Amino acid sequence: MRISDFAKKNNMSVDTIRYYIKEHLLHPLKKGNYYYFNENNQMEISKLLKLKSYKFSLKEIKNLFFIDRLSDIKYLDTNTFIKNIYLSKKKQLESEIASLNNVKNDLVKEIASLPLATTKKYKCLGLPLSFVEHLSCPLCNKQLILNTAVITNNSIQQGESLCDCGFKLNICDGIIIPYTKNVEILDPLENTSISNVLDNSPSSFMEFMFSSIEQLVQSLLIEDLKQKIILDIKASMGILPLQFLKHNSSFKYFILLDDDINKLRVAKDSVESLYQNPNIIYICCDLYNLPISYKLIDIAIDFLGSFVNGFRLKENTYSSLMPYLKRSSIIVGLYLYFKKFDMLSRLPNHLTGNFNDKAICHYLESNGYSNKLPKSETCLKEGNNVGDFFKPNDEVFASIRFYERKNTSLKPDPK
Repeated sequence: MRISDFAKKNNMSVDTIRYYIKEHLLHPLKKGNYYYFNENNQMEISKLLKLKSYKFSLKEIKNLFFIDRLSDIKYLDTNTFIKNIYLSKKKQLESEIASLNNVKNDLVKEIASLPLATTKKYKCLGLPLSFVEHLSCPLCNKQLILNTAVITNNSIQQGESLCDCGFKLNICDGIIIPYTKNVEILDPLENTSISNVLDNSPSSFMEFMFSSIEQLVQSLLIEDLKQKIILDIKASMGILPLQFLKHNSSFKYFILLDDDINKLRVAKDSVESLYQNPNIIYICCDLYNLPISYKLIDIAIDFLGSFVNGFRLKENTYSSLMPYLKRSSIIVGLYLYFKKFDMLSRLPNHLTGNFNDKAICHYLESNGYSNKLPKSETCLKEGNNVGDFFKPNDEVFASIRFYERKNTSLKPDPK
């Protein structure tokens, strides 16, 4: 039979059969450019597959075939030799089985030690009463007063505030939500699949993101954070805050901001299941609609926030952020930007500045900030498909920055 039929009969690819021929494990008849297989070849492949099932390597199988061909020579005790090889392989397999059994037993213990995430066993924290004085209308800048509130242990689980200008704010399960935001609140567990996250994110991209989070957290930990108010402008599901909270809880407030209520609920549930810190604030809105007082924030964390917002917001993210920052303040983040013209050309003209590194640096420097880290950048050639980017041949550049502004020689605060 021809090679294609022989491969099909043995559930193999033609390339595999050709490889075995090249390695002198199969010896079909060759006529011209074609191989022809007979019953002897079927016996060869059957024996090869049997030996592979015994965990012999191809090199070991080749040696066994060679010994087998010497079996007809008188006075050569090939059977005893082969038997010893089989006994040696048996001993090796027994050792591997014992080792695997130990691994299996350890894995069983590890599985038993993992808690089942079926029910909440932690306290759902509300908005601390002490933070209410920092609530401010984003439209008219007046301080917001709560009209109704459900208060438990000095925290607000449910509440409502209506400003004279018409701006309305709700507090739902401790999360601040401007009434103008139309949200559909879902069960976070129904919409968070680890397999989906991993399937949609290349491993090199994920490795870089987690490495960047670690670097950002370490850069924050060397700062004196006591009595500091920190704002994460795009908290998402809380990966960076969770990493930060492993090491520090001495801040005055840590505000987690995201415009996706379901991601924010995942972040809140995750944080509260591990850290019962009453001074973590959750706000669901866009940055330009942030209902807190101006000049309140000491440290702003921008982990991809300006990048994600840059696809949909006309204004530079930092023009919305700047009024909330104190004169002496820090902006730390991972910045993503484009250099290739064909990538920038895909954007509407009014958005290109959001992805131009020089424009971003110039804006921050013109507002008194300077980068304290040596300039370095990484070229990302694959990642999550955001805003029709990370296509083949796209190059997205990433850089960790630590901008600091001190209370010296500044022009008046914006707004």
